[in-house]
Amino acid sequence: MSIKIWNKEKIQFLKDNYLTMPISDIAKHLQLNYTAIRRKAKELGLRKQKTTFNWTDKQIEWLKENYFLFSRAKLAEHIGCSETSIQTQAKKLNLKKPKNFVPKNRVVIKSERDKEIDNFIKENYLTMHIGDIAKTLNISEVTIHKHASKLNLTNKNKNIKDKTFSKYEDAILIAIGNKLIYDHNIRNKNNVSHFFTDGLAESIVHLFNNRTGWQLQRRLKFLFNINGRNAIEEIIQQFLNDLFINYQTQVRIPNTNYTVDFLLNNNIIIEVNGDYWHGNLVYKNKLNKIQISQVKRDIIKFERLSKLGYKVYTIWELDIKTKPLFVKNHIEQIVKNLNY
Repeated sequence: MSIKIWNKEKIQFLKDNYLTMPISDIAKHLQLNYTAIRRKAKELGLRKQKTTFNWTDKQIEWLKENYFLFSRAKLAEHIGCSETSIQTQAKKLNLKKPKNFVPKNRVVIKSERDKEIDNFIKENYLTMHIGDIAKTLNISEVTIHKHASKLNLTNKNKNIKDKTFSKYEDAILIAIGNKLIYDHNIRNKNNVSHFFTDGLAESIVHLFNNRTGWQLQRRLKFLFNINGRNAIEEIIQQFLNDLFINYQTQVRIPNTNYTVDFLLNNNIIIEVNGDYWHGNLVYKNKLNKIQISQVKRDIIKFERLSKLGYKVYTIWELDIKTKPLFVKNHIEQIVKNLNY
């Protein structure tokens, strides 16, 4: 059942005042929204006369000086014009407010929780690692950075490097992770992080250039892509487990920037490609620009890995979903043919 929002009194008020009152004031008086007023006025054939506000040199100069201090509504109120006039004149003067602009007449009220976060960050930002701060406050590192930026805190942790790990450092961590897999007979690579304890991390810190144990744990998680697989990769992993095949997932190939989905016997690579993003022509005859770009990257990756001596096999999402038994047999045949 529709609710009737217009009556004779409201319609008459609209007719009497539409040409002289701003629509926002009419909407406030009638307790209706802006769109409802415009729609009804159109039905009644009411049109506002276009009027241009005549700016004086003094008003323009005042707008230039105060545009970044007050909201558009406050500026319009002071000059005695509409907000649209303010917007139009500001555009002519090439005045642009930043995205996070907060006018002088608007008060930002912080919650008690935000105040606690700010105070803790002020006290510990330069001495604690950002990861430890995030753990203590139970918020993300991104949130920490945002608060720190608003508080104008810079030169974070001069004595702790948080830059990109070098290839040498990555190689050490990969070797340690693989040793953990071998020593503990870990079949699911996602369990590696459980064995990479705080004690182990602290015991190998001396091998790295001014790193913390927490940084090493985080980097190891990234290198082994803990919990980073998608649904179709999970299916392939289950096939490998059923066939009792030893494998590694999300392995960073040495001397390259490539990470592969599955590595078997240190030289067999299985890449699991989604139909859409990797541009399966069986799935879709015509590819868009993004897909074409990805196909080119896949070809370059395949050629690079092949030159390094790896046998690369691609399994498509469509095959996994429509003929899983065939895919499973295909994986088994690959391993047998290469004398795994």
